[in-house]
Amino acid sequence: RNEYIQKAIAAGKHVYLEKPMGGEVAELDALIQSAANAGVQWLDGTMWYHSPRTLEIADKLASGAIGKVLRVSASFTFKAPNDEW
Repeated sequence: RNEYIQKAIAAGKHVYLEKPMGGEVAELDALIQSAANAGVQWLDGTMWYHSPRTLEIADKLASGAIGKVLRVSASFTFKAPNDEW
């Protein structure tokens, strides 16, 4: 899989990648760096990763604002933009 991703980057194509991505952390880091060096955009297909809610919680965890987390329960939901969905 990484071979095809690298070929796309080398061809100057922007990369949108669903999980699983890259295999090992070092492989993924190398692909992301390769995209940066080639001047192409890299976007992971995990929508919650870039969500403002996720970023806000990450900031609160890092600052200690919500204390020590003992347990997390989550659901994947979203409001459809219209009835046609």
